[in-house]
Amino acid sequence: MTRLIAIAIWLMLSSNVAFARCQGAVMLVGFHNSYRAVIYEQGTLRKQAALTLLFTLGGQDVPRLVEQVERAGLNVSVERMQAAVENAIRVAEIVADGGLPESRNIHAPHIEWVAELVQQSGCASSDVTATTAPRLAPASASGKVKSASSSGSIAAFVKKLPKGQFYIVVGMIMLAVSALGYGLYRLWTSVYMRRKRLERLPRSPISLTFQLTYTDQDGHMKQTEVTALDVSSGGLKLSWDNPPPDGTVMTLELPVGSRLGRVAWSNQYYAGVMLDDALSTAELNGIRKTGKD
Repeated sequence: MTRLIAIAIWLMLSSNVAFARCQGAVMLVGFHNSYRAVIYEQGTLRKQAALTLLFTLGGQDVPRLVEQVERAGLNVSVERMQAAVENAIRVAEIVADGGLPESRNIHAPHIEWVAELVQQSGCASSDVTATTAPRLAPASASGKVKSASSSGSIAAFVKKLPKGQFYIVVGMIMLAVSALGYGLYRLWTSVYMRRKRLERLPRSPISLTFQLTYTDQDGHMKQTEVTALDVSSGGLKLSWDNPPPDGTVMTLELPVGSRLGRVAWSNQYYAGVMLDDALSTAELNGIRKTGKD
């Protein structure tokens, strides 16, 4: 179990590093595609792209933006990024006000530069090769929209990961599923759940006296005679004055042989004992017959 926890921690840290490394590249994809749509697209799509740029880049701290990009392993100068951002915002403001963008020759170098950055990162390069910008989210009441690329689904993000990181994420998912399955198994086999299932089993009234052995709280071996009042395939109700506390393990000398069990519940006069191994149909019928003779 300790080894599984250690592996889970390692995978989580690896996944966080991978996410941090590719987060800047995914942001660049949204920047590139919106900027490109402002210059190369027409009509509503162009205006929505302009609003997206203003929403995502307006008031953006360029040094911080560069820091995010550098997490993808890219060496970017603040001046170069500042020039690209300023040109994108300027043309976006023109288009958002109903004007036409400036010459493509002014903006093409910046768009191509951003595309090259994404290609170099290896995280989301496939998203910048399309001939048109991705479909953008509908404008909100304030006229601002969010880029569909920069806020893509988890599945899209996983697909964009390099091969090694993809296997790490898949491994984490498999580990989480395995941990969940193990947890459910432990819950199903727990004493609490076994007791709940035992309570629903059909019981047969009997009167059967037999010996059982257990160790008390002081560590002394005790042997006593008890009388079973009913029986099911999973346990027995015993007439037992001052029985030991719940959870006490014991050996029951039943007519069908010795069986291990433990106290599931008790009070001053009775105790319910849950068997570690359920009785077979033949064994249960044998105890019923003996208890009624």
